[in-house]
Amino acid sequence: MKKYSWQEFDRDSQRLAKTIKKLVDGGEINAIYGIPRGGVMLAIRLSYILNLPLVERAEINSTTLVVDDIAGTGRTLQEFTGHYTTTLFFCKESSVRPNFWVREAKDYIRFPWAPEDSLIRGSK
Repeated sequence: MKKYSWQEFDRDSQRLAKTIKKLVDGGEINAIYGIPRGGVMLAIRLSYILNLPLVERAEINSTTLVVDDIAGTGRTLQEFTGHYTTTLFFCKESSVRPNFWVREAKDYIRFPWAPEDSLIRGSK
């Protein structure tokens, strides 16, 4: 099991923001949507770093960055194909490859915002 820390989250958020900033500066991304529940923490963090508004699901358009914590099976991200997507973790088995991610998931992950008994399955 990978116990993901707040320090890792902050460092990874900064890395993602640095990569995504080029698209923000070019006008290709101008808002952020966080998929409930896993994507909300990262979406809020990126919103602050990139100075972009958070939007509701009904407001998503082609310039919205869709955010989740992990692309595990890819099921959650499937409905957002055609949008820029980002995750903290990516599993090779995912049916959807996000545009941006920081880490490959190789084990179960416990995120710092989740309860102690809550594990997200990465690759096996």
